[in-house]
Amino acid sequence: MASTTTPVEVVGVADRATCLARIEDAWDRGAAVWVLDPEASPTRRRAMTGGLLGDTVLDRVASRGHAVADLAVPADTATIVTTSGTTGPPTVLALSTAALDASADGADAHLAVGPDDRWLLVLPLHHVAGQSVAWRARRLGHRALVQQRLDPPAAAAAGVTVVSLVPTQLRRLVDGGHHLDATVLLGGGAISPSLLADTAAGSHVTRVVRSYGLTETAGGCVYDGRPFDGVEVTAPDDRLRVRGPVLASGRLTTAGLRPIVDGDGWLATNDRGRVAPDGQVAVFGRADDVIISGGVNVDPAAVEVVLEDDPAIDRAGVVGRPDHEWGEVVVAVVTATSGPPDIDDLQARVRDHLGAAAVPRTIEVVDDLHLTALGKVDRARLRAHRPE
Repeated sequence: MASTTTPVEVVGVADRATCLARIEDAWDRGAAVWVLDPEASPTRRRAMTGGLLGDTVLDRVASRGHAVADLAVPADTATIVTTSGTTGPPTVLALSTAALDASADGADAHLAVGPDDRWLLVLPLHHVAGQSVAWRARRLGHRALVQQRLDPPAAAAAGVTVVSLVPTQLRRLVDGGHHLDATVLLGGGAISPSLLADTAAGSHVTRVVRSYGLTETAGGCVYDGRPFDGVEVTAPDDRLRVRGPVLASGRLTTAGLRPIVDGDGWLATNDRGRVAPDGQVAVFGRADDVIISGGVNVDPAAVEVVLEDDPAIDRAGVVGRPDHEWGEVVVAVVTATSGPPDIDDLQARVRDHLGAAAVPRTIEVVDDLHLTALGKVDRARLRAHRPE
């Protein structure tokens, strides 16, 4: 794919409505955008931009909220997005207008969304999840309703009918007793069965559609286990691979654009999963998160779901820690819904559901977990955390 040196609007505004206005203005001009995490430290920003932005541009974004950088990107680039870097080095990706269009059209077809529907944008715009909401609304011919924090009554009053949420946001909606006559597209982390059950039992939303995707796939490309039209998913050796029009153009580096697919157009993901004969996709978790304790593979996301299904637990983060005898041991850090949970009961719960190898050696109760802007457990920070 031909690259050209193109002016890229670099945005780092904390106010989501202002940020969206800058993004849409750039898109109206046919320019590419690159939204930086407004909460990131200067050191973190430099790391997340892979050396592609100089200090002058970064300083200008920090002081003014935006700047223009000349970057060698594919000519049809709409946005540049950095992966979170929570499970490995951050990757800078170029997404084309064609990829975003394919993502938007696939989402609209699966959700049966039309021009009379209205999206709610309540996800960070430096993530592809937030930008894809903006692009879908734009594709339908209107702006999304923007909220800095989820406000279900205001969303309902504004006529919102579709909203992308992460599990933490849906849990807060349910626990707050709110109701929203909307389809919820749910992704960005492991989904607890109790969350789905509580949502349905209280008729809190119209329906929940589970989403799977990556920054490399312009966001979700598999809804409720079904890939979008034109998107193919395979799972050789239980490792998911994706091919289709939603894929990013490539990885941006100081040495130029680098491919993210093999010679046949397949993206090898780091996600474990399986594809049934009828094409149904099941996602098990990330391969690099697997804990090997005493020779047994333990999926931390599965342990988190079991812990969060206990009414005493609000959120759980699970990682492996080095151990001279077992290689790794499972440890959990949790936040409680009220008083201190019974640790023995929690360990017994995990043993009953997942077996002895998955039982956390320690469970620490904290006031707050390290989460990303999308509400995912930040495993890198959790691994570095040590009990007080």
